[in-house]
Amino acid sequence: MNAFLICAIVAVAAVSIVALVAATRGHGRQIRGREDFDARWQQVDMEAFSNLSDPLEERYLQQNLPAAEFRRIQRQRVIVMWEYLSRLAENTKLMVQAGQIVQHASAGDAAVKARQFVSSAMQTRMLIFMAEASLAVKFVLPATTDPVQSLVRKYENLSQSFAQTWTEHKMVSSTSAVS
Repeated sequence: MNAFLICAIVAVAAVSIVALVAATRGHGRQIRGREDFDARWQQVDMEAFSNLSDPLEERYLQQNLPAAEFRRIQRQRVIVMWEYLSRLAENTKLMVQAGQIVQHASAGDAAVKARQFVSSAMQTRMLIFMAEASLAVKFVLPATTDPVQSLVRKYENLSQSFAQTWTEHKMVSSTSAVS
């Protein structure tokens, strides 16, 4: 085995361990309501993230830059994508917690819808952890492809679903408080 392959394997193993620790540690502080949720929400420029993870953009850079310059720039792009993924991970954690609040405070169809949302948010969190692992490989081997673009679409859909579920819950809570 050559030294480069060994370094790649060690890097992937290290990132996998970090991802597993992050996934298995406690949820941290639970959100208490909308104000707490809003205070902890991390803004993500999804258009910039999508552009950064666009395979066509990457291909353009690879074809138009010298190999060493491409690798340097691609590593910088990976570091920025890692930050975006960290924010997405935090936001989906908040969405899971908020979805669980809705689920426990609701009945019937609203509870089922909230349970489905929580499940979808958990799946998205797992995709984020897998994307982080693939970025570790991409950092070591800049020319490899990654699944981040499909994650961006999944996260955008999840955010829209969350906004609808949370709004419906707030309307139901307000209505039942008035009744």
